[in-house]
Amino acid sequence: MTSFILKCAAAASLIVASISAGSALAATGTGVYAATVGSSGTMIRNTRATSSSKSSTGRYSVVFPDVISQCSWSATVGGTGTVAPSPAFAVAHRSSASTSTIEVRVWAVNNQAVHVQADAPFHLIVVCD
Repeated sequence: MTSFILKCAAAASLIVASISAGSALAATGTGVYAATVGSSGTMIRNTRATSSSKSSTGRYSVVFPDVISQCSWSATVGGTGTVAPSPAFAVAHRSSASTSTIEVRVWAVNNQAVHVQADAPFHLIVVCD
C-alpha cells in the first residue's frame, strides 16, 4: 500500500509541475516586438523592446519585457536613417543567459570573401503567437 501511495504522490507532483509549466508558457510574449539598433549599441527605435547594448565589436544584445524563447526572430543589417550601411550580415539567437534577450552578431563582407565581426546598425524583429 505504501508503494501505491508513493506512486500517487509522484504522479501528483508531475501534474503540478505540468500545470506550473503551462502557466509559464501563458506568460510568454505575444505579438510583434522590434528594435532598430545603431552600430554603437544604442536603441534608435523600438516596439516593445526594453534595452539594447554592445558588448564588443559586432556583438549586441536586445532585451524584451517578456519571455520570447518560444518566438521566431530575424535580424538584418540596415541603416537607421537615410544612409545605407556597408555590406554586412547579421545572425540572431536567443541568449543562453536570459529567455527575454536576443543576441545579434554582425559580420562585414569584404572583397576577399572574408567575414570579420564588425559594428553595423541592424533591425531585429521578434514574432510570437
